[in-house]
Amino acid sequence: ETFIGSAEKAVDAIKKIKPEALNYPFDTKELVKANQMLIVTGESADDTRKTIGALADAIALTGGGNDELSRMASNLQQIKNVGKASAQDIKQFGYAGIDIYGLLAKTTGKSVKELKKMDITYDDITKALQVAASEGGKYYKGQERMTQTLKTIKYSMLSQVVRIMLNFVSRTVFLW
Repeated sequence: ETFIGSAEKAVDAIKKIKPEALNYPFDTKELVKANQMLIVTGESADDTRKTIGALADAIALTGGGNDELSRMASNLQQIKNVGKASAQDIKQFGYAGIDIYGLLAKTTGKSVKELKKMDITYDDITKALQVAASEGGKYYKGQERMTQTLKTIKYSMLSQVVRIMLNFVSRTVFLW
């Protein structure tokens, strides 16, 4: 409640996050926590959901998980609170596998060299992430694509386990 201003708005925000979390690779707890980190900076719940959704799409496709989501949400919170990104903040995106300068170059039309001389703001970064997560973007439907990949891997592993078990059972039956 204290994050959004009213119990009703808090419940509504969580209701919107939970269905997304059930269908995607991140824990509900981590998605709620990531949203809270940005809401306390003064961002609206809707804007925060868009930003965290875009961030989660990027992290999902770069192979990250809950830890990276939490770390990068904290990084965004710091950038928002300070007003601009430090060199270390920008490096954090790289550590998470996100080419933030490449995304910024695409949304601003500036070269990476030019961007490195500029003050990069929270709004610059969130816009770049949201564009990259929109249709045609590098991270479009990243969480959904990762979830499908994980389902395929789980199915493949389950199929292998069943084949191994059937092979074992058939060998055991023939030995009797």
